[in-house]
Amino acid sequence: NDEMEIFSTKLSPQNSINDCLSTFLSSVHENSYVGLMAYSSSPFISEDSIGNNIESLFEQIRQSISKSYGVATTLGYGPRYLHSTGQLHKGGANNGHFIQITVGKPEFSIEIPTTNYDFWTLKMAQAYGDLSALQEKDRPVMRIHIHYKYLELGIQKLAEEFELL
Repeated sequence: NDEMEIFSTKLSPQNSINDCLSTFLSSVHENSYVGLMAYSSSPFISEDSIGNNIESLFEQIRQSISKSYGVATTLGYGPRYLHSTGQLHKGGANNGHFIQITVGKPEFSIEIPTTNYDFWTLKMAQAYGDLSALQEKDRPVMRIHIHYKYLELGIQKLAEEFELL
């Protein structure tokens, strides 16, 4: 669809969003937990109404998973979660299911001085590195990429899909 793409080694991209989420979460059991890892852009950390709405939508997604599957959930914003729960994801017991949510490049991105890349590129490199590390540890992980143009709409749609699980 136009708002988002789903990537996973175990899912078919031709399936509906709901089918992909249901299939991915089907192996969650009572001793599991689900970690939401949101690699976001500036609206997530701003004080404006869009940022607040997006943050509440992520909380809604977290609560939907917990309610539907009866498991603990975590919600961390990347890359900062890498220094806390990110360590647990890769070094703790193999009982987590991880959903990484990335956001496309905004129209305006700040270049990092003395480099040939910007902060969005750095953040995406950290996201891909974390995704790769989880895969190397055989952790169940999927990535949902929301196109920046549809940022709020895409996350709203994602929240609605999780509500249907």
